Amino acid sequence: HGGVSAFSPFVKSPSRDTRMFTARDGEDKMTWRVLVLHGKQSNGSKFRRVLQPLEEALNEKSKKHQWQWTFLTAPYEMKDGQDSYEWWTLKPGERSFTAKEYGGFEASAK
Repeated sequence: HGGVSAFSPFVKSPSRDTRMFTARDGEDKMTWRVLVLHGKQSNGSKFRRVLQPLEEALNEKSKKHQWQWTFLTAPYEMKDGQDSYEWWTLKPGERSFTAKEYGGFEASAK
C-alpha cells in the first residue's frame, strides 16, 4: 500500500535529543519516539486503533523505556467517502511502484 520503502519505525533519538525521566520506582527511563505513517486509504486515527495493542503492550512492559507515539495523517483526502488519505497523488490508474512522478509529495515531506 502506498509504495513507500520499508524502514524501521523504531528510531532511537540522537543522544543530544534523548529525554530521560525518572519513573515512580526511581529508575531513569529513556524516551523512545515513534513516528507512525499510515498506508494509502487510511489515516492516523485509524492506524492508531490498529496499533493500539502494540502501543499498550510496549508502554506496559517497558521497564527502562517510555514510548512517545506520533500518528500522522497524509495531506491528500481521497474521494472514496471513507475518511481516507494518501501521501501523494497519482494519475488515474497509475500505481506507486510504476509511477514516474508523485504529485504533491513535497507537502507530505514537510
